Amino acid sequence: MDVLIDILTNPVVAFIIVIGVLILVHELGHLLTAKAVDIEVPRFSIGFGPRLFGFRRGETEYVVSLLPLGGYVKMAGMEELEMVEGQTDSPRAEGKQPSPRHFDAKSLPARMLVISAGVIMNFLFAVLVFGIVGAVWGVPIEPPAVLGGVTEEYLNEGTESLVAVPRGTRIVSIGGEAVE
Repeated sequence: MDVLIDILTNPVVAFIIVIGVLILVHELGHLLTAKAVDIEVPRFSIGFGPRLFGFRRGETEYVVSLLPLGGYVKMAGMEELEMVEGQTDSPRAEGKQPSPRHFDAKSLPARMLVISAGVIMNFLFAVLVFGIVGAVWGVPIEPPAVLGGVTEEYLNEGTESLVAVPRGTRIVSIGGEAVE
């Protein structure tokens, strides 16, 4: 157990874990949104470079690669966007219609949502983490001792003057001892 704690508290390992979680959340945003608008997703990768391990589920291959400095969601039809860089071997350049499940066949709002989903997921993840941290390790605040109200019929003999104390009065001490 001590060895595991030493490994996890190593700054390089901690950095890789934190970056890995942020990348995973970001890329999951793209993946889930792409699937929601029915875009074919052949590959979901955390990391770049050579594949370390992975599995296939349905049409998508889920992969963890060697360099944990990013990730990507390969969507059908996005390779056609490389036309901008001078390539002309895309279906549209050849006069063909793309598949209805290709990225570039979707409406502009759907494409905008898929592209921005990573950032949106990171924002929602940050809100969730800060909420959990605040709930678990936040500073507990004890409510102040406040007088709710005094009913004369319940007072002991000699304490009738307490009826004059207004409701909501903060009690700071009783009998000379501070109240927390």
